[in-house]
Amino acid sequence: MRDEEADRLMRNIAAAALVGPLISKRPHWETFPDFSPAQLPVDPSPWCAGVVHVDVWLSVLDKKEKAPFLFWTQGDDILSVEPIVGDGDAVDVGFALIDAMVAPWVGAPRRPRLVYVATEAMATSLRDPTASEGHDLAALVDIVVRPTPVDTSERVVAFLENLARSQMRTAGEA
Repeated sequence: MRDEEADRLMRNIAAAALVGPLISKRPHWETFPDFSPAQLPVDPSPWCAGVVHVDVWLSVLDKKEKAPFLFWTQGDDILSVEPIVGDGDAVDVGFALIDAMVAPWVGAPRRPRLVYVATEAMATSLRDPTASEGHDLAALVDIVVRPTPVDTSERVVAFLENLARSQMRTAGEA
């Protein structure tokens, strides 16, 4: 059991290192006590959430392992990708949605009118008014469970794999 925990920890560290530089540039909305997602303009286009598994390099263990990432997209645009840490399924989908609304990788801050999520568990997380720092996202966003389109998942995987290759090249040049 201990080896599994160590592997999971290393996988989480590698996954966080992969997207960490992108996430760290975001404004930290949770530091503003009066912030509400309701303040953001409404985006009429639906957003899509899903989970992909991407190989990350565990340098200490000298092996690759699949790490899970939660993503938000709008059409062809990837708005946010965050590593899922912990048990592999535990993720605050609402917190990740608010991050994507406040600091999307593409476009201005905004909130979707409609989101498609891959699982009922994700929808339940978004509908829970006690989650996501107490923001009642279900009052602001229509939530529909629908399988993530394959091309969307493939686009996110390709993005993360390209990011990983880029980081490996940069590390090799250092």
